[in-house]
Amino acid sequence: MTVQAQLAPTRKATETTPARRARYHIAENGFSFSWPAVPTHQFLAERNRAMDANTPTSTIDLDISDTLGTAYPATTPALLTRYVKLRAGETIRMTCVASGEVYYVMKGSGESRNAGEIIEWGDGDVFCFPGGSETTHRAGESDCLLFCATDEPLLAFARLRAPAPAQAAIAATHWPAEEIDRHFETVWQRPVTDNTTGHSVQFQTAGLAPAPITLPTMNVAINTLAPGIDQRPHRQRPQRLGRRHVGYRHRRNAALAVGVGCALAHRCLFA
Repeated sequence: MTVQAQLAPTRKATETTPARRARYHIAENGFSFSWPAVPTHQFLAERNRAMDANTPTSTIDLDISDTLGTAYPATTPALLTRYVKLRAGETIRMTCVASGEVYYVMKGSGESRNAGEIIEWGDGDVFCFPGGSETTHRAGESDCLLFCATDEPLLAFARLRAPAPAQAAIAATHWPAEEIDRHFETVWQRPVTDNTTGHSVQFQTAGLAPAPITLPTMNVAINTLAPGIDQRPHRQRPQRLGRRHVGYRHRRNAALAVGVGCALAHRCLFA
């Protein structure tokens, strides 16, 4: 008698705790499942608080976790965005359990520090730090407003920790407004073809090249449209955060777009 045969009569796999946790999906179309659609929501109250001159130094989460049914703050199932309000000369400290944290400077100038790295920023800049370490933001001589995006909900869903500083996939990175505008000049001079999906500048970090993404799971871009022009449909589904989230400078009808992507595929796969 084989060992398997000897063990068979006493095997009670279906009565074990791990077996009782098992679930089975046997739909005719195995790919038919989809998560409920993320509801349309305007964060008007949060926007008004952020832009109110009397609002103290604070972070203002764009959180619809009650609607999404998550136990953690979330703007979408995979992203959390927030305003960072800084009164002149004041400081705020924050730690994000995320693969990274990306900021757009809506107003003002100042500096941010994270794990020994220092970025001096001004109106229209974009910058990022790895997640997990404390970030200190300090405003200059006038009030400042930053817009921050992270993948905190993804890590919270998977019960993951932020990477240790020496193991982060990205390093502190700064995209100054002047360089962004210089790249937009090239974008706007480029002829429109059947392959044109928009006029945008995407923000890539060196550690993730050649993927044109910002964080391991996030793509951030500023997308623009000339007055009266439509953008042709395409497959990406970024979270467009509205032109009011983007400094005006000389960018035409600009909107900040944040989407969830996959670095391993070396392409943007938005959710």
